Amino acid sequence: MRLDDLRSQLSRLQNERPSLISKIATARAAQKDLGRQAALFTEGRIRQLEARIAEIQTSIEAAAARREEAAAAVGRALALIKSGSVSSVELGRLTRDQTIALQTEIGARRHLDATQVELTAARDGTFLGDSYNDRPSSVQREEEMRQRAEELATDVVHTDAQIAWLEGEIESEQSRYISRSEAEINFPVAGRVWEILTAPGEDVKAGQPLVRLLDCSGVVVTANVKEGVYNSLRLGSVAHFQPSGDGPELAGTIVNLTGSAGAAANLAISPDALSKEPYRVTISVPHLNDGSNDCPVGRTGRVIFSTDSAKKP
Repeated sequence: MRLDDLRSQLSRLQNERPSLISKIATARAAQKDLGRQAALFTEGRIRQLEARIAEIQTSIEAAAARREEAAAAVGRALALIKSGSVSSVELGRLTRDQTIALQTEIGARRHLDATQVELTAARDGTFLGDSYNDRPSSVQREEEMRQRAEELATDVVHTDAQIAWLEGEIESEQSRYISRSEAEINFPVAGRVWEILTAPGEDVKAGQPLVRLLDCSGVVVTANVKEGVYNSLRLGSVAHFQPSGDGPELAGTIVNLTGSAGAAANLAISPDALSKEPYRVTISVPHLNDGSNDCPVGRTGRVIFSTDSAKKP
């Protein structure tokens, strides 16, 4: 379960990583586009302020010219007022015009100073105005996209670190799993596996049968006989087995008479599958498997009982 859980986590992170990479690419593309828009806005704003400064400078020059004209008019009026050619009312009007021209020039110069402050700020990336002191939305969105891309890049680094850690954990857990899922079984006798009682991947418990082992050193011959022959046989009587083919006749001894009772449960092949006769005889043939590495289980042949233990073979 631990190994499956680690593999599931690794698969999830590996599936998420391409999505993070795609999001980073999208965020950086948006950041680049917004940066281009912000650059165009900044360039346009700077040109606008430069044009406004030129306009203000022209206004200052015009205001200065009007101020000088008003000052000259006041000077002429002061020279003529003594002779009575200019009234005091006219002098007051000219003096007022001089004051207005002076204040207009001062206001234009202050407006120029404020616009130059805006131009300096715009060149530094900050935009000043009458009702705001901030960057345009394109610049703000560019900053957001940049932060988003950095966060996603951090997520990718974190994901890669988790993947590397999970791969190490999976390798360690897999070694532990292999060591626990395999076991060496020493068979008590020489033989081969006759039947596997479990399926691959099945959980087994202590004491549960796993396989049935074929003991090739304990090969016996079973014969199904008629009732008359069965009744004439005795335990320990001599019998002979003639294998089918060219094999030699082998001597044996009757070791079990089961009659109509069930056959022994530890036989590889049940005698019930061999014949319909209900009377069964088991003969031990010691030399049946001599000099051979192959178990002769399932071979057929002919059993011959001695005349003192059976009336007919």
